[in-house]
Amino acid sequence: MYTKISFGALAVALSLSSPAMAVEPGSWHCEKPPVLHPDVQAGIASISSQPSLRFIILEYIKQYDAKEIMAACRAFADGQPSEISCLNGRRDWNEIRQAFPDDLIGLPPMRHAEHMQTLQTAENPVWAAHAFCESVGALRDDGFSLEVGDG
Repeated sequence: MYTKISFGALAVALSLSSPAMAVEPGSWHCEKPPVLHPDVQAGIASISSQPSLRFIILEYIKQYDAKEIMAACRAFADGQPSEISCLNGRRDWNEIRQAFPDDLIGLPPMRHAEHMQTLQTAENPVWAAHAFCESVGALRDDGFSLEVGDG
């Protein structure tokens, strides 16, 4: 004997499933470091070709990554679908470009060094975001760690 189930009943049944089933812990680990990924290389070049700005642009990429990581882990913590995976190939370069100060382009490298020192005195935003993700259980244990060991 077959039971007739409406699509509405099926949708309700699926929506009542546990949020833990809807989202799984992930990892931000990438096979290739961001600085070596072609998308990142192209993104950096699209902002500036000045060699002295490369590391500053990487700091703005870190800020963008931290924002994306926090958003995904907040969604995970709220039981919402989230993509916790490598950001290579998924960055919004227009957003990163808008965050980058235009007045740095064309300045002498010494001024770039001053700006870089200012950026580096702040806590690493990616580490803070990663710590939040760990605290809400959004990261699977794949052996990847931001910690530097003694050994």
